[in-house]
Amino acid sequence: NVFAIMQGVCIVLLIKKNGLKKRVLRADLYGKRDVKYDWLLNHDKNNTNWVELKPQPEFYLFNERDYELEKKYNIFSKITKIFPVNSVGIVTSRDKFVIDFDKKRLKRRIDEFRDPKLTDEWLKRTYELNMNGEKDLKKIREILYKNDLADIKYIKVLYRPFDIRWLYYHPQLVERTRSEIMRHMMAGENLGLLTSRQMDKSGNRTVFISNNIVDAHAITSAVSISYLFPLYLYPDTDKSDLFSMFEGGERVPNIDKGFYKSLTAAYGTKPSPEEILHYVYAIMYSNIYRKKYAQFLKTDFPRIPFAKDRALFVKLGELGRELTALHLLTSNKLNRPISKFFGEGSCRLGKTKKECRNYKPEEMRVYINTEMQYFDGIEPEVWWYRVGGYQVLDKWLDSHKERVLTLDETKTFSMIVTALSETIQLQKEIDAIFPRVEEDLLQGL
Repeated sequence: NVFAIMQGVCIVLLIKKNGLKKRVLRADLYGKRDVKYDWLLNHDKNNTNWVELKPQPEFYLFNERDYELEKKYNIFSKITKIFPVNSVGIVTSRDKFVIDFDKKRLKRRIDEFRDPKLTDEWLKRTYELNMNGEKDLKKIREILYKNDLADIKYIKVLYRPFDIRWLYYHPQLVERTRSEIMRHMMAGENLGLLTSRQMDKSGNRTVFISNNIVDAHAITSAVSISYLFPLYLYPDTDKSDLFSMFEGGERVPNIDKGFYKSLTAAYGTKPSPEEILHYVYAIMYSNIYRKKYAQFLKTDFPRIPFAKDRALFVKLGELGRELTALHLLTSNKLNRPISKFFGEGSCRLGKTKKECRNYKPEEMRVYINTEMQYFDGIEPEVWWYRVGGYQVLDKWLDSHKERVLTLDETKTFSMIVTALSETIQLQKEIDAIFPRVEEDLLQGL
């Protein structure tokens, strides 16, 4: 850089003058510092190779864009318009203490935290607790000790893709519960669409599905946040009690009424909330859609094109339903996994990447330890498959490193391998249909 920093530098020339035509011009320069110095010494505004920009609402971005394509993209329905109630995922600020693979082990920790016989100092030292101060720790422990509903707060959370763990969901130990949205996922049967406001830096559109509450980085790395859009909203019968929703109640679709009305009028019949969600999910898994509209998906929540032809809507919805079942690991296609676990040994994953995630493409195997225990049947495109900010299989194994895998966990990993393989095939089917959606778009939703 021209300065001793890593970030890019922008030099801006701003001119305000009566009668001057309004224009935005931009030029980019890449290279080593000496090259940049030399260029700056030999150029001014008159001999610079400018590119004229035409910033458009709503962000008026100062970069090159395909404005005709952007005009078409803006016709699509924004995801926040379709599902208006949404929130970022939860933040505990102490994951290692309140989240665990094993519910019994988690409960044992919480019971110790609530035990007045154990000292604050022992708890902090044993569990490396991150508290604001000793007074806060003491106060929180007293609150939990008096809490008679401790058991009901052990719930499941989607922590990372296909990685569901137990969480002690208490506002005293979870820094940001996002209870105003998460309660809808705990009240009864529900589905939640996960996405982000910007495309992941790897170029992957961040999208997944969950039937549990979600972590803030469930499908996004540290530089981005996962947003949850619940399909159904449940009434809050008692706003003073976070867990009153377990009583149940009449739920309503989290779908904009105007949008729902317009879609029903266009198709001549009212689609179910699930059909709408599954259609959206299929579109967001189209590789053509992701690639073609990448420059716009990088800057804001995705917009979804709806087909005017109801038959296309139904067909894509069916593919989206299959994707949903695969990603929730409930699909019948997973009954015969393409990957199996082999080798005698401890089933303990190694500590380093080379030990616990040693993938050999020529063998289509990933070795999990030095005892030569492995999962087979993993095609390279499956091994490298990403959901948002994560390489799914690599991340799952990394999250389980130094653990002894249970039989259920080995089965789960084999199912994930199968789910990703089937996902790749479904994406090809979706891409075969997607161009027909663009040919005849439903507008005015």
